[in-house]
Amino acid sequence: MDFGENPLSDTSGKKYNIMQQFYKDKDLDTAVLEIKNPDNNLPPGLKLRKEDSAQLDLRYVSLIGFGHPQGRTNTKTFEHCCRIVNPSSAEMRSALAWLSSVAQVFRNDLIVQGKDPMEVDRGYKNYDADFKILFHCFMEHGSSGGPIIRVCHGSQDDAKSVEVIGIVTHAMPELFFQLTPNLKRYFPENRRFEAGTKTSHIFEKMKRDNCDVAEFADHLFNVEPMDES
Repeated sequence: MDFGENPLSDTSGKKYNIMQQFYKDKDLDTAVLEIKNPDNNLPPGLKLRKEDSAQLDLRYVSLIGFGHPQGRTNTKTFEHCCRIVNPSSAEMRSALAWLSSVAQVFRNDLIVQGKDPMEVDRGYKNYDADFKILFHCFMEHGSSGGPIIRVCHGSQDDAKSVEVIGIVTHAMPELFFQLTPNLKRYFPENRRFEAGTKTSHIFEKMKRDNCDVAEFADHLFNVEPMDES
């Protein structure tokens, strides 16, 4: 593991080894890893939100990841204004209706490629699960695992002024990445979404686990971020 700015092209940074997978939840698509060789050079942690972010009525979030689509995937990208999509919105209903109207075209495309046409039927599966956050962003492949960040307005301009409300997990619909380039070109961008898992649900699931995991959850979600000033 490398926390450097561009670890894929600059291999001179400090490498950290994983001792074990401390916690994993398949449904939430989330894992907590333990570093074998921690030291004082590790980056300071960010505050993880325990409460459901739905209470905040957010319109935008920020992301950090490596998923920049225009040839800069080796370097971290900060995307500061990603619009949240309400799963019950007209926008989402329109996307569901549109996919239904073109489903057979996509099935035929996958069949010709020898791929599973059922990928079309999976479409936006579980888009309305209560643990998910849906949003639009510029980043693509490489953003998974990155933090979904809320800026706490009115706070000091330091590490305590932001909090992580989710973790990026996947794109919707995933079938987009299975299509031929020609069909990808005609896939409307506003019908594609990124999805993440809320940290509040990770916290709740960890608290319901065994005693060691529950105790660690209290520690993980109560660590005060360090100021670097």
